[in-house]
Amino acid sequence: MHNYLNDEIALYKNFIEEVDIAKFIIQAHSGPFHILRERPDIKYIGERIKNEYLQNHQLVRSQEIFQQISEKCSRVHITPFLRKYKSAKLLAELFLQNFDFYSDEYILPIEEQKINILLSQLNGYNIEIIKNLLKKYNDEGFVPHHSETYKNNVHPSYLIILNEVIKENITLL
Repeated sequence: MHNYLNDEIALYKNFIEEVDIAKFIIQAHSGPFHILRERPDIKYIGERIKNEYLQNHQLVRSQEIFQQISEKCSRVHITPFLRKYKSAKLLAELFLQNFDFYSDEYILPIEEQKINILLSQLNGYNIEIIKNLLKKYNDEGFVPHHSETYKNNVHPSYLIILNEVIKENITLL
């Protein structure tokens, strides 16, 4: 199995903190359902995409459109997507298609064994902080925000989209 977490750490090693690692693990596990459990309004998603683009497009230099974060899903980076496809509506429609594939497996707690395997490969990070954040997610559904260091240097602006949705729409993309 590919370790996407190691890719994320290698890519952003100077900026990633424990909270960012926990957020990555949560997103990789729960996909787009880490926060939303019901299909949102397309207008709401479209406006969010446009606002994210307006806030970040000058800060984002060269970034891949698709960043696979697990076997199930990818981060679709808003700025590169809109630079190429010029359509917030298309991205909003892709995001909404996630809900056609919803199942309870996405919101089950992250298994302790899986957490331990992922964290056993980390060096230089406080594992207890990450475990506590993941426990809070498992117990309360709490999803942390990116660290200030990550936000100020990476300028994250993405939507989580299931790989199945991306594959179904590859002819459009």
